[in-house]
Amino acid sequence: LILQEYLKDKSSAVRTSALQAMADQAAQDRKIRSGIVKQIRMLAETGTPAIKSRGKKLLERLERL
Repeated sequence: LILQEYLKDKSSAVRTSALQAMADQAAQDRKIRSGIVKQIRMLAETGTPAIKSRGKKLLERLERL
């Protein structure tokens, strides 16, 4: 996914937006969901405060599906 390249961007806002877009795709496509959930978990533990906060919210939403 091109969005994964954006996760390497210097800007926290760009990385957070990419994470959101990936979660949106995962919510729509069950086949990619588990891989994206794993990636979000990792980033929610190691990322910037913005990434951690958004990651936790996205995980809660994806786990309800």
